[in-house]
Amino acid sequence: MPILQALDAIGGRGNVGGVLARVEHRMEGSLRGVDDKPLASEPQMPRRRSAGQGARYSRVQEGLLKPDSPPGVGKISEAGRRSLEVLRRQGRTNP
Repeated sequence: MPILQALDAIGGRGNVGGVLARVEHRMEGSLRGVDDKPLASEPQMPRRRSAGQGARYSRVQEGLLKPDSPPGVGKISEAGRRSLEVLRRQGRTNP
């Protein structure tokens, strides 16, 4: 749930690019060299950024992020906040 955690840390809403940069920073130790390589289909985009955008889309589809956010903006939904709270109670998230 790194995207939800990053959004939560900045108040629940943020610019997608900034949120993905926060996620990348948090995951720095687990990213591999291949994650920085560009996609063959989109040479300007590193794989890590594409994966982050895919994860964001998945969170929207799961109802954890609001689908009606303006382009380029991510917002945590009430379901997303509940999921984060459950993970916190289980000790499975960073503060």
